[in-house]
Amino acid sequence: MAGRDIMHFKEFTLRQEGCGMRISTDGVLLGSWATLHSKDMVSSMPSSLDPPMIIDVGTGTGLLTLMLAQRYPSAQLLGVEIEEKASQMARSNALASPFAERISIVRADFAKYVSMLPSHSANLIISNPPFFPSGVATRSQERKQARYTTTLAPRQLFGWASRLLKPNGKLAMITPYDQLEALRTAATSDGFVPFRLAAVITVEGKAPKRLLSEWIYQHPEAPFCPLTSLTLRTQEGEYSSLSRQLLSPFYIFL
Repeated sequence: MAGRDIMHFKEFTLRQEGCGMRISTDGVLLGSWATLHSKDMVSSMPSSLDPPMIIDVGTGTGLLTLMLAQRYPSAQLLGVEIEEKASQMARSNALASPFAERISIVRADFAKYVSMLPSHSANLIISNPPFFPSGVATRSQERKQARYTTTLAPRQLFGWASRLLKPNGKLAMITPYDQLEALRTAATSDGFVPFRLAAVITVEGKAPKRLLSEWIYQHPEAPFCPLTSLTLRTQEGEYSSLSRQLLSPFYIFL
């Protein structure tokens, strides 16, 4: 890490000057936790002639896109971002990365752009969506778009994903923990069931603040999905063994 506008990861570097929402632990955690394939569902595995497609909705600086490009070397990735400065930065970050030839960055409102994408073509849709209600003043329009649900709400993702995902494709996101039941309701109405759920606890012994979730599309016999927990740090401030395992491929200090 070098300066507040540049973040160095083990295999790529991200610039973020002028962007509305800066790189956060939420994004890094989601990018390290989400999975492309469902190991017990052979039909969800693309063949060698059909490379997997990952769509990052609201890509910001391109963090999730680059993390998943690192983790899945055969995947093609599309990052979509509505805010001009962030989309330009994401494109620059992608071009400077070792994964440039597999990444496309598009500046667009995803609600409108979704109709331009081929139906049932994606294996994974991932998003770190805004989840604050509108009404609180912010320093800039860019930050407003990045923080508030006026342009991208978690519940909207299910409707878009139902059009874009292949059968057994997955939607992955990170949201406030208290949105779990609302997400279950939205998921059911659009043909999704939970595949993995993890309550994120920032420090051992505290209540969960975030929810990591994966939802699988059109799978009538999905296995029971328990709610697990993921503790980031011990009471002594050290990374837990599980969070260290997830984050060590990316953070240079782990």
